[in-house]
Amino acid sequence: MPPSCEEDELSKVSLSDIQIEALDELRASLYAGSPRHQIGGYPAPIQSPCMDMECQLASHGLYCGDATGYQDARAVGLGSGASDWRLLLQMDSDDDLDAMWGDEGMVYFWVRAEDASKGDFDNAWLILQCH
Repeated sequence: MPPSCEEDELSKVSLSDIQIEALDELRASLYAGSPRHQIGGYPAPIQSPCMDMECQLASHGLYCGDATGYQDARAVGLGSGASDWRLLLQMDSDDDLDAMWGDEGMVYFWVRAEDASKGDFDNAWLILQCH
């Protein structure tokens, strides 16, 4: 899955409206209406695309169920570590698997790149996003 226009990597590039539209169309066409299951890559967020930051803050004890954790004074110092997080697995709601995550949502499993390279998944983080 290519990155969405909301990803930090693409926010640094000046894409034209036509390029943004083409990227959005490409992302939508890849699953062709099928459940968006994937291993690795860029997530297909339903809500916030900032899941790497959410993992970073929550794994350091900051509550991210609302804006509290993001407004905490410690969040600024932790922000640089967000880039260490990688999508491990994304699993969509899927009638064929009898899997429903909230209101037709998706679960995302995240892990720090260094931990994954060691085969250590003890500190993986799960995020649920719903419509």
